[in-house]
Amino acid sequence: MTTDNTCIDCGAGKIWNGTACIVSCPQGQFLGPNSGICECPPTLNWNGQNCISCFNGRVWVAASKSCECQKPLSWNGFTCAKVDPCTNGKVWDVFTFSCQCPETAYWDQVQCKDLPQCQAGQILNGNYECVCPTGYVWSSNSCIYSPCLGGQVWTGSKCKCPVGLNFNGTMCLECINGQKWDLKSSSCACESGYRWNGQYCEKSFICSNGRIWNPTYQQCICPDGSYWSGFSCLPTQKCTGGQYFDSTIQKCACYAGFNWNGKLCVQCANGRAWNLTTLSCTCPIGTVSVKDGCRFQQQCTGGMQWNQNIWRC
Repeated sequence: MTTDNTCIDCGAGKIWNGTACIVSCPQGQFLGPNSGICECPPTLNWNGQNCISCFNGRVWVAASKSCECQKPLSWNGFTCAKVDPCTNGKVWDVFTFSCQCPETAYWDQVQCKDLPQCQAGQILNGNYECVCPTGYVWSSNSCIYSPCLGGQVWTGSKCKCPVGLNFNGTMCLECINGQKWDLKSSSCACESGYRWNGQYCEKSFICSNGRIWNPTYQQCICPDGSYWSGFSCLPTQKCTGGQYFDSTIQKCACYAGFNWNGKLCVQCANGRAWNLTTLSCTCPIGTVSVKDGCRFQQQCTGGMQWNQNIWRC
């Protein structure tokens, strides 16, 4: 608006400065006094939105309106640096600053492989294989709708597992390592006379008298907590006081070098020996027990007696 309150239309890209219509520059630019156009300050460049400065080795490229490294250097996220050449089909990705497979390829842990060209209706799964979407199956040359589940295929009138597989109500299964399909249980099972040991069907032995089959030892053994008496499996006696159950004598016993005093297994030391009468460790005849072991006792004569305190007659 002029001083006489007259409105003036300067047109697009211009504003009234109180005297005349001048070019309106975006924030950061100014009107060049000689060029008459909007310019960035010296050392800055216009990228279409802001005036920016190139740093860390990058230079201004007018064609792309951006700061770029000069070849053969590449931007690593911090500065312009020499980048190791990409191998195995990978190319340098300026966004992740690393070697990546092209958009038309995937990494198979060894090299970049071209993505397969899927046919009518197929999609790529997580293994980069062309498959039909869920609810559809491949038929001749296209994906067709299928009401079948668990790996079954539509025969035109019903769902059926491929040859060699059987349906257990949820999925198609293949019986392996000697197993056969059992119609009654709708599952894989070993034939009569054999049993599954976790890996394959092995010949089943009938164990008697409480014993069970041990596939590791390939024989019938008594379950844990019991022992073979020669006729049947009997419960192992619970032993106390340091004893263990000896299946040979079929009772609790002390380990070699120890003796049972009625409560504990004890070991005699310092010259003492086990006395079956007293059920304790005692010194042999002709010796007496002292704090640190057994000592020989002198034979007194002339009516004298042995004094243990002074250790003489």
